[in-house]
Amino acid sequence: MDEALRAKWDALQRWLGGFARPLVAFSGGVDSALLAFAARQAHGDQMLAVTVKSPLHTSQEIQRATAFAVAYGIPQRLIELNEMEREDFTHNAADRCYQCKALRFTEIVKLAASEGFDVVLEGSNADDAFDYRPGARAAKELDVRSPLAELNFTKAEIRAAAQTFNLPVWNLPSSPCLATRFAYGFPITPEGLIRVEKAESFLRELGLDNLRARVLNQQSLKIETAPDQFLTVLQKREQILAYFDSLGFANVSLDLKGYRRGSMNEDFDDQNCLP
Repeated sequence: MDEALRAKWDALQRWLGGFARPLVAFSGGVDSALLAFAARQAHGDQMLAVTVKSPLHTSQEIQRATAFAVAYGIPQRLIELNEMEREDFTHNAADRCYQCKALRFTEIVKLAASEGFDVVLEGSNADDAFDYRPGARAAKELDVRSPLAELNFTKAEIRAAAQTFNLPVWNLPSSPCLATRFAYGFPITPEGLIRVEKAESFLRELGLDNLRARVLNQQSLKIETAPDQFLTVLQKREQILAYFDSLGFANVSLDLKGYRRGSMNEDFDDQNCLP
């Protein structure tokens, strides 16, 4: 860890030390994992990491988060929420992320208050300030703090710090919830989430990574992956078409721009959630 990053890490430990019992919203991604790790260092078993179990996340993601918590002695609680029961979410308007975060943070803040935790933390970083992220509005409304952002940790610095501590998530690709795969305005359904999860799992089994299966409508899906993997897609074309047809996607395309965060937001003046 270089001197500048060490100074930030020390500042994070001091920041955390200003609270008695922090509760961390913990998804298992690199940002929240580093934050939970830091809180465990600062507070021992007086902290708690809360992971939301939801239809919007794969079972592998929940298992990864739990395995990380066990490996590093981080107290963890799983809470079950079902955003699919809320029409303001399933209608999939541009404020979808706000609706989801508002529900999650409300439940987590209630848990914190009932069990004596004095602050709720989440893992947004300094790079997120350049994006339009309506979920941040929910955090602000509910007084959920973002120490990595407040102390100006960039995503690259978070990965570097995690690597220094040999955390296995240091190079884990970003994996936002499955709802981010749906074009705005196209309703999100339990069946739709299953189709997306199956589609992306199939593509990974073919050797692709850093990918998204974007649902444009009931029958149309767009594959995004790195340009250096386009040849694999073309070579596996028949397999992909056959499998996706079995999922109900008659129209399958490959986005020649390649994978990029927030592609579903490119028709908006501002970016939203960067899926």
